[in-house]
Amino acid sequence: MTSLANSEESKYYGALSWALLALCLIVPTVILSSPVKIPIGAFYWDSYLYLDAQNRIASGQTPNVDFFPPVGALGYYLFYWLRLILPESQPMLAASWSIVMVSVPLMVVVAWDGMKNNAVSMLLVVLGFAFFTIVPFNTTEYHTYPGFDGFAIYNRQGSQLIYIVAAALLFMRNTWVQGLVIGLAMTALFSIKITAFLAAGLFCAYALLARRISIISTMLAGMVFVIILAITEVSTGIVTAYIGNILELVASNEEGLTGRLLQGAARTFGIGAPAALTGLLLLFTAKWHRLEHPTIWLFVAVVAGIFFESQNTGGQEIIFIIPVVIYAMLIVLRSTASPPLVGILLTLGAATALPPIVQTIQHSTRAVASSLKNQVPLKHANLRSMGDVLVREFLIEREVELREHWLKYPDAMMHYVELGQLSEFVLFQDFAYQASWAINIDTAVTALLEREAQGLEYNTVMNMDFTNPFAYLLNKQAPKHVAIGADPTRTVKKMREGEAEALADTDIILFPRCPYTSNIKMLSDIYGPALTEHKEVVVSECHSALIHPRIQAQWK
Repeated sequence: MTSLANSEESKYYGALSWALLALCLIVPTVILSSPVKIPIGAFYWDSYLYLDAQNRIASGQTPNVDFFPPVGALGYYLFYWLRLILPESQPMLAASWSIVMVSVPLMVVVAWDGMKNNAVSMLLVVLGFAFFTIVPFNTTEYHTYPGFDGFAIYNRQGSQLIYIVAAALLFMRNTWVQGLVIGLAMTALFSIKITAFLAAGLFCAYALLARRISIISTMLAGMVFVIILAITEVSTGIVTAYIGNILELVASNEEGLTGRLLQGAARTFGIGAPAALTGLLLLFTAKWHRLEHPTIWLFVAVVAGIFFESQNTGGQEIIFIIPVVIYAMLIVLRSTASPPLVGILLTLGAATALPPIVQTIQHSTRAVASSLKNQVPLKHANLRSMGDVLVREFLIEREVELREHWLKYPDAMMHYVELGQLSEFVLFQDFAYQASWAINIDTAVTALLEREAQGLEYNTVMNMDFTNPFAYLLNKQAPKHVAIGADPTRTVKKMREGEAEALADTDIILFPRCPYTSNIKMLSDIYGPALTEHKEVVVSECHSALIHPRIQAQWK
């Protein structure tokens, strides 16, 4: 049996844990309070969904009730509350780090209780949590050039909260405090992304079966969960609306589950394979404690990871296996196994826990280093903090050339649309496209502000594309009931109740033209029947618009 630390060493390790948790708050606060610009990345426009949600919440709309979001409401409210305090904070970083308002207090409680039993293992758990909290990157890169990930933000937040659930189940001993932490964490998971909640539920189910969590803790967690959701439902109606949205998404995307599970297994194979080998050896090393065994914990973590990632594109894949590995290795070090076998198991444990850390270090280091060379600030007039990005100089040149191409050869662009294809398979990951999209938005916003100065009066504005930053940038309202994150292949397959009326009453609906894509065409076909009274006008060289009859006389 190996002793990990004496009492003096435990105090030292405890102090390091508190320092790391403090950094989880200090680093985001300092950076978000500074005028920071970050390299634009793949699917960067996903981060604009948070600006749209912020504006909708500020104007009195309630997520799930007044508009359809792709996930739960909590992430949008956290972003909204953070931006009330730091209104000019870099939006992508603010969206990523807003979760610390929930996650860090919960991990503080987990660490406080866990240190009483073993300060070394708790330090390792906190170290993993702090790393993935402070470094706002996905583990997998989706483009050959380095950039900051504007997408999968709620996937990362879900993984971090599942990490807390796993740590609380494995290292906390205080029954009442454990129940409170689990209840709060599961409520947050439910309110951010339902698949993350279900993945964490696998941990909780096994913990209850193996008596790792007591009946009292379980009942307390359930009470916390029910009370918070009941209060939320009575005051806002969000919960039932959210459940309705989930059921609608399930019904419209029920095909291909097997393929998605295989995709999730493939994406997590680098972690799952060494975890399987570790579990196999642990069967011959660790003892069963009633129905509990570290091999089963590893199995639960891998299954939860495969399920969660089968529904995701990007994120911090299966990072919540790290507390499980630490727990398993603690058992190995305390066992009577031979030194060679202990060495093999520790090596396999490291091979299981380190891949997401190494991948994220490589990804984030490339992105930060690239910001120091050959990157220029995106030039804009009216994007506000949305424009706080850097772009490689040659990508700016490519952006200009592509815009000129689409304007010069519209027939070629429309041929792609007729085929139902994008002009390039990875168009939305293309940094030049993301930069061009933002520049075109800025040009359209500037044109609309000029018309406002000339007397144009309007209240509601929408963008016939994936995301709508116009309402935020113009200080207007987005139409109620219309989805944010409008994906015609997943979230918007038909108009929902109230959408037709809201669209028919919308003052301005903008259409991107550089390029006009098959996705925009699909959205136009879905929403078009509600816009028959609107008139098409030119806003800028890359945007046209449909305008409501009540403002047509003002448009000259």
